[in-house]
Amino acid sequence: MLKDVVVNNKKKGEVGFRDTSAKALAKAYRKFQKIKNFGTEYCKNAMRCGKYGIPLLDPYYGALPTSYVSISSPTCDDPAHACMTCFDYDYILERMWYEPDKYVDRLLRYQCFGTLDFSMKVDDPLGAQIGNKYRNHALSFYFQERGARHLPVIGWSSRPSFDFCFQGFSKGGAVMVSTLGVLRDERSQGYFKLGFCEMLKQLNPDVVVIYGDGSRERFSWMPQELEIVFVTPLRLERARTYGR
Repeated sequence: MLKDVVVNNKKKGEVGFRDTSAKALAKAYRKFQKIKNFGTEYCKNAMRCGKYGIPLLDPYYGALPTSYVSISSPTCDDPAHACMTCFDYDYILERMWYEPDKYVDRLLRYQCFGTLDFSMKVDDPLGAQIGNKYRNHALSFYFQERGARHLPVIGWSSRPSFDFCFQGFSKGGAVMVSTLGVLRDERSQGYFKLGFCEMLKQLNPDVVVIYGDGSRERFSWMPQELEIVFVTPLRLERARTYGR
C-alpha cells in the first residue's frame, strides 16, 4: 500500500498538489454552487418579500422554550423544550452555510432554533448588510423546509437598515432579539432603541424574547403591555458569578 497519495504526479503537501478524488471534487462542487448562487438553491421554493427578494419565514406561535443553548456548545438535558440559538461568530455560521445537512438532525432534536444571525454591523457597507440579511433567511428557510421549527430572530443596524431588515418576517407571533454587543456605548444603545421601536411598528409581535443583558428596569421605555421574556445566556451568568 502506498503511504502517500499521488495525484497529478504530485504528493500531498507538495506545491502544485491538487486532490481530484471523487470525494474532494464533490465537496468542491457543492461549495462552488453555494458561492455561485449565493444560497438561492436553499430557498428556491420560498415566497420573496420586498425589492431585495428576502425569503419569507414562518411565524412562531405556541409555548416558548424553557431553555436556550448556543449552536457552538449545544449541551442540553432537555432539547425537546429548548431553543438552539445562532448568536455566534460569523465564521461558525459559515460552517452551517457550506454544509447545512450536517446540522439538520441536530436542529430537529430541539423545540426550535433561532434563525441565523450573520452580522449586520452599523459601520458595514449597506450592501454587505443586505447580503447577510438574505443569507440569514435563505438558510433558515432551508432548515424550515426540512421540518426544523424556528423562532424568528430580528436584527438591525442603523436607520438605513430599516428598509430591509424587517422584511421576510410575518406579523405577530413570538420573535427574538439579541442585546449581545449592542449596549456597549451610547450610540449603540440609541440604535437599539430606535430599531426596537421600528420593529414593533412594522411587525407587531405578540411576544419578544430578549436574549442577553436586560431587564424591565433597564428598558423602561419598552411598552408595558408588551409581553417580554428576558433570557440571560449561560456565559453571562458565569461572568457575573466570577465578577467579570
